[in-house]
Amino acid sequence: MNKLLLMRDNLSDQGQVPSTGSYYSSPDLIVHDQVADAQTFFTNNYDQDVNQSINKGSGANFIYARVKNLSPADTLTAYVHLYASTSSLFMNPSLWKKNRICSLEGASLISTQPMLPGAIGVITEPFIFNAKVTTNYCHVGYVAQDSSEPDIPNQFSSYSDFVVWLQNNTHICLRNFWTLQGQQSNVDQINEFSNPSETEERVGTFNIQLMGRFPVGTTIQVKCPPIGLDSTYTVKVLQDMTQIPVACIIPPGISAYLVTSVYLPSGSVWPKGGSLKVTFYVSESWNGAAFRYSIPASLLGIPKNAPDLFQDQGRLIKVGECSTRVIE
Repeated sequence: MNKLLLMRDNLSDQGQVPSTGSYYSSPDLIVHDQVADAQTFFTNNYDQDVNQSINKGSGANFIYARVKNLSPADTLTAYVHLYASTSSLFMNPSLWKKNRICSLEGASLISTQPMLPGAIGVITEPFIFNAKVTTNYCHVGYVAQDSSEPDIPNQFSSYSDFVVWLQNNTHICLRNFWTLQGQQSNVDQINEFSNPSETEERVGTFNIQLMGRFPVGTTIQVKCPPIGLDSTYTVKVLQDMTQIPVACIIPPGISAYLVTSVYLPSGSVWPKGGSLKVTFYVSESWNGAAFRYSIPASLLGIPKNAPDLFQDQGRLIKVGECSTRVIE
């Protein structure tokens, strides 16, 4: 029944199953200054992502949520839950489902007003995120038609099960709010990742994207000693986007951290509007549960004459995505 409610994965998400595009950039989990009439304000800009940046020095970051009623005939009320997670490339529910974000009065469940068929509802009061006491800037939204406890699994036995869960549920969304302020000459992004299977080894690809005109000579280092990963790349051409796919073996049952560092040449500063995004893909067999959501490795810019490790992947499923955006 919750599939009649939509919290979008991205701006192009209209409630189709499976969803398409990114599922780590929901425009319906919104960090924003207080507004006088949230229902009117966030309904009128439903076609926009109006998310602002978390103030890391504030204990009173306001997070609004909006929901669309997909029912063609019924008036529905939506009940929204919000959770905080570390920056992770595999969203293991056991690590975040107890990290509830609450209202000012301590409510962990906030409803919308009743929504007519096809209408948009905004929660009646914002969630309050205290950035002084936690760095869990990745947030998970869950919306239901009643106030019962969400049916969120404790864990997934495989990457495939996790991807199917995300792609088939319109009432679950994710948002990474990580930002840095001020002039930067280098950035380190640390992301958790793991393999939920205790038996299945996977070929994984960390797709590193620098969005923005990073100066020639910028160095990108990708490290994770537990899986033997230590690679360095240099930007050789001034362009709007630099993409670097890094393949490796992901052992069964592993839990580790990927550290991606960007170092600019001396005297350079982070380009205006520039960002670092790391997306994690794993190989998926033709008979895998998530094969229908897979993409060819060539879409990541992996050439056909790439090393065998890339070729063996064939089709890839996206598992996680985290980014760092620098603002002035």
